[in-house]
Amino acid sequence: MKGYGKVTPDTMLSCSRLAAVAGRSRYSTPNDELRKTIDALQLVEPEPFESEAADWGNRLEQIVLREAALRLGIEKLNLDHPKPYFHSSWQLCGSLDGNAMGTGHFIKHDPANGIFVVSGKGEIKLDGVGVMEAKVAGCSPEDTLPLYRGPLQLQGQMSILDAKWGCVAVLYQGIAMRLFLFEPHQESLLFIEHLCHDFQRRVDHWKKTNEILWYEPQHTDDAAKCWPVADDGDEPVVLQNEAVTWAAEVVEAKKIIKEKEEIIENRQTKLMALMQGKSKAVAGSYKVSWPMRHYKAQEQRVIPARDAYSIRQSSVSVKE
Repeated sequence: MKGYGKVTPDTMLSCSRLAAVAGRSRYSTPNDELRKTIDALQLVEPEPFESEAADWGNRLEQIVLREAALRLGIEKLNLDHPKPYFHSSWQLCGSLDGNAMGTGHFIKHDPANGIFVVSGKGEIKLDGVGVMEAKVAGCSPEDTLPLYRGPLQLQGQMSILDAKWGCVAVLYQGIAMRLFLFEPHQESLLFIEHLCHDFQRRVDHWKKTNEILWYEPQHTDDAAKCWPVADDGDEPVVLQNEAVTWAAEVVEAKKIIKEKEEIIENRQTKLMALMQGKSKAVAGSYKVSWPMRHYKAQEQRVIPARDAYSIRQSSVSVKE
């Protein structure tokens, strides 16, 4: 079984990164991907990534695709793709798990047998070259693929190869396979084209000015990574318009949280006083548990010395 490792360069956007740049990944933000490309352009080595799940995905990739081809009635399956492919018009590259040659036969939507045709027609014609993408997932089988599990990636790959069809083959929990079949989707392709141009615009701006045009942060940790150093000067920046509303909402929300936390503390104390030495109780339809927590003995540990350092907080303080 062949394994090529990472094929596409990080110096440009690749199909496997499209969902993250679109803000639809559970593991990476658009700013993480922009930072990754800028680091690559500066020859900064990425931190090593180790994941048993990803390793099993790589090991099972060709097994999954051979079974998918068998179920789709495909005889010509090519799993040998050691080099990246590049889009003729967009700044986009992609690697392939596999591609296959369709014979012009039709595959019908058949959920009972794990075949999902993602179109309104209920069937798809496997005509000419198609893209085959393998995924291994630990979740329960899905009827609809989330964008981070292949649909955007596949649309990008089909555009690069000018393919008329594609398949994301997903092996769930090692015991259930589902095949999701796609045709090129014009709205998705326009969206991907926009993502590519916008991403490259930000990269080009950095090349010219050494300034990074960050995406809108997705959460507080994302913002703290975009602007990791704070200027402690005396002059505050003046925020207006909707920023005033946001600040007020933060203050109000924290008040509500504090009030709820006080209620929780008070009611839990009252329940404990009623339960006393008992670990379990029933109150109407509620089960109340106040168990012991056990800790194993541990040897004495000495915390090693470390140098002072500073990091940006991942939250803001707002006071009236």
